[in-house]
Amino acid sequence: MGMGTRFEKPDSTAASAMVITWTSNEPTVSYAYTVAQGDIITSTETGIVLATHNAQITAALLEIAELKSNLSAGL
Repeated sequence: MGMGTRFEKPDSTAASAMVITWTSNEPTVSYAYTVAQGDIITSTETGIVLATHNAQITAALLEIAELKSNLSAGL
């Protein structure tokens, strides 16, 4: 690849975000949280970690999709 070489069109593989269905007490996403006891994590703390990681992965997948779209459009 030299200067001015265009990228090839990326593969059209699509990743999908994980869907978590909370039957009750959906945790709040938090990017700064404290685990009271590291060796005995509570279900609440685990829920916060899961919700936060899922939000981060979903955001990353959206950014990747936008980048692929821009590459396909030659932007």
